[in-house]
Amino acid sequence: MNSAMTIHSQNAIDFWKKYWSDVYAMPRAWAHKGENLVHAFRILASQAEQRSIHFDVHDQAIMLAGMACEVLLKSIVVNSPVLRAAVTKNRKQANTEEKDQQKKFYSHDLAALAELASVELSAGQKHIADILTDFISWRGRYVLPTERDVGDLIPMRGSNGLVGLRQNMISIADAETLLDVIIAAVQVNLYEVKASPTSD
Repeated sequence: MNSAMTIHSQNAIDFWKKYWSDVYAMPRAWAHKGENLVHAFRILASQAEQRSIHFDVHDQAIMLAGMACEVLLKSIVVNSPVLRAAVTKNRKQANTEEKDQQKKFYSHDLAALAELASVELSAGQKHIADILTDFISWRGRYVLPTERDVGDLIPMRGSNGLVGLRQNMISIADAETLLDVIIAAVQVNLYEVKASPTSD
C-alpha cells in the first residue's frame, strides 16, 4: 500500500470515527430508530396471535418490543451530557465508573439500561424487562441461548405460582405496557412533554 493510500485511508477512518461518535451522541437519532422499531413491533403484534406451525411471529414481535425499549432507553442515556460523554469515551481512557456505564449501555439488559437512564420501573415492569432481555439476546433470533446462558431454559415459578418457561410468562400486551412506560419517559426527557399519571 503506498503512502498516499495510507493517508487517505487514515483520513477516512478518522472521518468515520468522528461521524460514529457524533451520531452515537445524538439522542433524537436513537429516538427515531426506536420509533421505527415500535412501528415494526406493532405491525408484527397485529399478526402475532395467528400462530400455526408455518406462521408464527409471536417471539419476533416481542423481540422487536424489547429492541425498541433498548434503543429508546439509550436515547435517554445519551440525552444526559455526563452519560453521553461516558458512553462515547474511548474505553482505554474511561475510569471505572465510566466503564460500568459503558457496560450497561452496550448491553441488551433492559433493567440495567432503565437504571442508567433513571427510568424507574415497578417490580412487574422490571420482570417484563428481564424477560424481554432474553428475547433480544436470543429467544427472538436463535434456537437456543449460548452455553453460558443455558440457565434461561430452566423452568421457573411465575408470579401466579405456576412453573413454566420464562418466555411464556409475558404477553404481547405486557411488552406493550413496558414500551408505553419507556415511550412516556422519552417524551419527558427528550421532548419535554409533561408526564401523565400512570398505574402499574
